Amino acid sequence: MGKVAKGGDPLADKRKTKAAAENTLQAVCNNYFAREAKKLRTASDRVRTFERLVYPKLGGRQIEDIERKDIVRLLDKIEDESGPVMSDRTLAYLRKVFNWHAARTEFRSPIVKGMALTKPKERARDRILTDDELRKIWKATGKMQNAFAPYVRFVLLTATRRDEAAKMSRSEIKGDVWTIPAERYKGKRDHAVPLSRAAQKVLQAMPVIGQGDLVFTHDGERALGGTARPRKSSIRYRACAIGRCMICVELRAA
Repeated sequence: MGKVAKGGDPLADKRKTKAAAENTLQAVCNNYFAREAKKLRTASDRVRTFERLVYPKLGGRQIEDIERKDIVRLLDKIEDESGPVMSDRTLAYLRKVFNWHAARTEFRSPIVKGMALTKPKERARDRILTDDELRKIWKATGKMQNAFAPYVRFVLLTATRRDEAAKMSRSEIKGDVWTIPAERYKGKRDHAVPLSRAAQKVLQAMPVIGQGDLVFTHDGERALGGTARPRKSSIRYRACAIGRCMICVELRAA
């Protein structure tokens, strides 16, 4: 009443505050994922990327106040800490959100063509691990006492993708066949993977942790993570199926 007596409008102020809260980059992203996640094969990866790299810097900003220079600074930092490919991936995720928001409002995206650091052809993998490299990885995993070691061996034995194997559950295994559900497979359809005796041996050795159904896990509740953590090593396996990972410390010793 006092604010009204002085010519203020408390209701309008509340509406502005609410509107501002719903218009931050993080709020827009939350709305985007709520509506579009089912259409995205990599929705969980995108959410983690935003939570780890984008929200700490830009999440609380009003989306229309974010300028191109702000995004460039963010991408430069990501490039310095995680490499140009991660920087370009984050840029692609941001572009999707900005374009989606622009199609629904008067917002104009600050992202323009030419901001990416690499080209798809440059990112194409042109080599595979040699037999000697595979032996080193296998030897290194034999020294590790955690869920990551058998996970790496299983990826090598089945030639499956990181997330496909990391999120594997026991209910997906029937005899000597593992069926990757459509929502986790690149082709967006159920995919049957025959399991060799060696792969089955790895799975049989995995302990059941907690009440969960996950195979590769530390606590029984969350799928194995950390496989994309940048490595500080002079050994660079550009086409390695497991990518940048913790095993590099062991590889140096091997």
